Amino acid sequence: MNADCPPTLAVALGTRNRLARLQDCLQSLVGKIGVAHEIVVIDAGSTDGTLEYLRNLPGICLVIDGELFGQAHSLNQVFRTVTAKYACWLSDDNVVMNGMLDLAVSILERRPDIGMVALKIKDVLGRSATKQYMGAFKRTGVLNCNHGIIRTDVLRQVGYLDERNHGYGFDPDLTMKVLLAGHKVAHTKAVAIHHYNDHFAAPGAVGHDERAARLAAVRALYEETYRQWLAPLSPWQRALLGAVRRFVIYPTYGAARRAGRPLEQRLGYTERDWTNMLHGRYISKLDLWRNRRNPYCLVQSIPPGLLRARNKVAG
Repeated sequence: MNADCPPTLAVALGTRNRLARLQDCLQSLVGKIGVAHEIVVIDAGSTDGTLEYLRNLPGICLVIDGELFGQAHSLNQVFRTVTAKYACWLSDDNVVMNGMLDLAVSILERRPDIGMVALKIKDVLGRSATKQYMGAFKRTGVLNCNHGIIRTDVLRQVGYLDERNHGYGFDPDLTMKVLLAGHKVAHTKAVAIHHYNDHFAAPGAVGHDERAARLAAVRALYEETYRQWLAPLSPWQRALLGAVRRFVIYPTYGAARRAGRPLEQRLGYTERDWTNMLHGRYISKLDLWRNRRNPYCLVQSIPPGLLRARNKVAG
């Protein structure tokens, strides 16, 4: 980073004993971000040569935690000190598609009402590799932002990442906090990140049962914290949306693929985009039409009137 050019974007990610994955991640970042930026890697006690690699890699700021304090804690210690206009969080098993961080920054530059841009992420390993991209509603109607770029002033406004979510779950919590602060959250239309989901094979990784227990605890905390905002859809609404997905969206896209003319290549949207739009509690049912010429879609926004009414009741 040029000292005479303050960074526009601060990119932070944590790692521990995953040197090969980290190298792939950083190769997709170093020298490939157009805006002025800094890249910060937080190491949680690696013993596999990661520290030596990072110390010899130009353009990387190394923070040594020395042990696992949790993603939220490690990222917060970086985000509380950055001076960049925007902050981005990634994982060491991510490979960022060329130009996507610059694209997300450009969206935030053009749209001051958008507080955070979710980077659409696709698993390329594991059970979810067949899915078009990650992102689920977790029964809430709010589409999660797994990785993204947020305005640093918005991050300060919402109190940074919730460190009660030690290893998982700070991302859906952050999405809700941004929405409740009156900002919009948009998602890149194109896949921005390839996720090499092999964390179970990493040294010191938690087992399936422990991970499931942690995720259940995170889900319970999330649903308790935001209960009044997450009323489930009624049975008839779920049935209607399920019928549209089953009898309209999937058959239409399936027929186009079999005919050799995939609709996602012509329309720019996948089946999952349509499903997420239909099920999104705070996403307009006209979203995909309105954003047909934009590089983003699935824009979430809590209506100001609803925010005022709920905050009045809470107060």
